[in-house]
Amino acid sequence: MGYNIKKVRFLNKKGMSLMEVLISFLIISMTIGVTLQIWTFVYKSWTRDTIMTKMRIDLEIAMETIKHELRLSSATYASFYKVAGESEYSAISFPAVNADTNGFFPLTAGGKIDWDISIIYHTYDNAGTGKRELRRTVFTSNEDILTDQTQRETQLSNVVTNGDGSGGPNAGNTATKVMIDSIENLTIDTQAQEFDGYSSSVRKSDNIVFGSVKLDSGNHDYRFEVTGKNAMSSGREMGIDALSISPSGCSQEMETYTPYATSGDGASVEGPDVTWSGHNFLEYGSGGVGDYITFRIYYDTWLEANFDNSVRDNTILTGNTLYVKLPDEEEGNENVWTAEIEAGSASGDATKADFGTSLSGITVRNIISSSNIDADGDMARVKFSSHSGSTLTINSAYIDERSSGQNCVTPAVTGTPGETRIQLYFTDGLGNTSSSVTLAAGEEKFSNWFIFPISTTKNYFVTFYINDGFVSIWPGTNAVDINSYLIGGDYAAQPSWSVPIGHDTVMPPGLNNCISSAGMFATASLEIWAKSGSVTTEVYDTKLTNPGYNSLNWDSSVPSGSFLAVYGRSSSDELMGGASWSAGSISGSGRYAQLRAVLSADPYWTCITHGTVNVSDSQYKNSGVIACSTCGKFLIPAADCPWVDNMTATWPGASKMCDVSGYFAQKPNYGIIKLTVDGNDLIKGLGLTLEVVEDFQDDQIEVALTVEVEPRNTGK
Repeated sequence: MGYNIKKVRFLNKKGMSLMEVLISFLIISMTIGVTLQIWTFVYKSWTRDTIMTKMRIDLEIAMETIKHELRLSSATYASFYKVAGESEYSAISFPAVNADTNGFFPLTAGGKIDWDISIIYHTYDNAGTGKRELRRTVFTSNEDILTDQTQRETQLSNVVTNGDGSGGPNAGNTATKVMIDSIENLTIDTQAQEFDGYSSSVRKSDNIVFGSVKLDSGNHDYRFEVTGKNAMSSGREMGIDALSISPSGCSQEMETYTPYATSGDGASVEGPDVTWSGHNFLEYGSGGVGDYITFRIYYDTWLEANFDNSVRDNTILTGNTLYVKLPDEEEGNENVWTAEIEAGSASGDATKADFGTSLSGITVRNIISSSNIDADGDMARVKFSSHSGSTLTINSAYIDERSSGQNCVTPAVTGTPGETRIQLYFTDGLGNTSSSVTLAAGEEKFSNWFIFPISTTKNYFVTFYINDGFVSIWPGTNAVDINSYLIGGDYAAQPSWSVPIGHDTVMPPGLNNCISSAGMFATASLEIWAKSGSVTTEVYDTKLTNPGYNSLNWDSSVPSGSFLAVYGRSSSDELMGGASWSAGSISGSGRYAQLRAVLSADPYWTCITHGTVNVSDSQYKNSGVIACSTCGKFLIPAADCPWVDNMTATWPGASKMCDVSGYFAQKPNYGIIKLTVDGNDLIKGLGLTLEVVEDFQDDQIEVALTVEVEPRNTGK
């Protein structure tokens, strides 16, 4: 048997070449390198973000704590620390208080928050750690320190210097805590309000709150300075309407103040326009950035310039700048009686058949009842009226005082002429006068003003003789009423008519007896002028329990022959219970105050040619003198009347943080302004910035937070 032997051939498989090994190693190395770089970048980024997150969390915690405490605090007792040469503050002290179990703040006897804790946020360079720390230092039982500005600032400075309160005032009641162990900066900016006066049209601004400033009693300088202008404005001028200073907050009409200092441009009063309080505002012609105008205003002041809600008795609020004046005979002519009311009839142009078409040759005596007279007066004039159908001529007219119930037989009160009876005259405005007057159809005409007392407690007659013509008639609503008497012939000059009295149902030819009538004839109304008046202001709240008022001041004009007196009173009761008036000052020292001015003027006689004529009262009353002894022209009674304005009460204001606000004018040429008081910026709010920086490898990580906070309990 044979065997087939088969050869088996093994293939020779080669290994990797050196080049291939090197290339493979390079690829693997690159892959590992890239992976390591990515891992390193991710790790570094993660680490940086972790550090930054921690820094931000630390800042957020610190900032939220500061914000919470500041919102509940008061700028009234806040102080700020600034390193010499720096523009921003780096530490702050402000008051705090522990709430009761119900969450309410305890109050003092005066109703204010009983602040007794001071909190100070500051930085301190810790030599032991080499780091700057943000610290919170708290003083308890600190009311005596925090309410005294000097001690409060001493305490703050000591804490900043030493890093805690152990070496300064109230060192036994202090504790310090590190809020952030590594901080770059704490900066505090006291933010003030600026006002842009630009407007495409002239308008009054809304109430602008500039901020708060600490005020002590006495004068303070309020400086308005131009800081720039709106791009659309054609200039940098300013207009100030009114300024209010809390706590009492009286509106100071700035046009009443003379600037204490300016940069040299001109100030003027602009108006009148009812848009502005007091109808005016003060305009200052500033021209460039840095121009200013300064007013010196006493803290605290009640300036009564507009007399809002005042009670005026026979005085008027007049003039472009609104002042209170006793009106002269033209300004203050008050219609106090009308025939319509006396007769109860609205028509003064009726035709009464009983009297035919005319009352020619008839004397009329109309009754003016005290019950229908609205006010007292010292001078008076009577208005007569003709019928629309014809002229009316009146000869000799008189006014008599009448005792209640007296008739035409015994009509007049016996007394001094000029006090119980006076003749009426009519003037043409050129000094020519006559005892008679002719009215055109439908015309009304006044007699001259005459000095004669009119009282709401007395009754009067107006008596006149009708030469010819038609009269206006108010028929009377009740035919049996007696509103007038008539008699044929000229009896006007006779106080008493010795004739029988009848009624006017049938008028005999010639009217030979005295007829009573329900109608009123020709006498349309009676106007008066009173020689005295007053104005009483509204009650003003000073917001202080015991203000300690200074003397009163006011602007006035008191011509010869006139009189003005200003009074004041105060009370702890807003209804002025128990208050009494004091001349030239405010009585008492109650929280609520009120002012009053009494004005009067004695009438005198004047000639259109020779001016004032010396006519004594007795001469006029006894002889009926009404003509100038030199030229015979009619003498016109007149009065030079006083006025009063800017009634001002002052008292030492309580030392505290005060809000300053106001209304301003806006125009196309006005600029942007800011307000400083005694050179200090006002605090509108606080801007706080916390900044931390930490080294990380060859870099620095920076995180900063900025917030704006307004202490909500300022002034409380």
